[in-house]
Amino acid sequence: MPTRRICLASAVCVAAVLWSARQILKKRRLKSADQLAASRVTVTAADSRSMEVAPVPDEPITASLDPYTWDSETSVAYEAAVEAINGVVGAYSARIAAESSKPETERNTQALAEWRQLRTECQRARETLDAGDSQAVAMVRREYARRARELAA
Repeated sequence: MPTRRICLASAVCVAAVLWSARQILKKRRLKSADQLAASRVTVTAADSRSMEVAPVPDEPITASLDPYTWDSETSVAYEAAVEAINGVVGAYSARIAAESSKPETERNTQALAEWRQLRTECQRARETLDAGDSQAVAMVRREYARRARELAA
């Protein structure tokens, strides 16, 4: 395997970028994810510490994505649904921050745990929302807008 001498901080940045690229490919279940994961390079820093990273693919990751036709209505509805979820995540985060700033003896740990769990569920919903599923996008938009209003009240 080829070895390249670079700064360890650069190696960490390269590894982070390549890890992100592999995660995107895996999430989209592309064939090239296996090819990218199978091909690895050992990077050695100037102080002899080394780490194994995957090389940069020859072509952009986006080249292997299936084409998807967006119209303005679809893209605006999807972005509005994501923003509605973000509003709820922000509301839970604000509640968590306010409760966490109280002295430990006055904190409601049960509420903190519940809000953290609900915030995690919102984040999962945001990650799994499919822009192509207009019914799901509309439902998420309605539900999370309602929840954001309730949390703001």
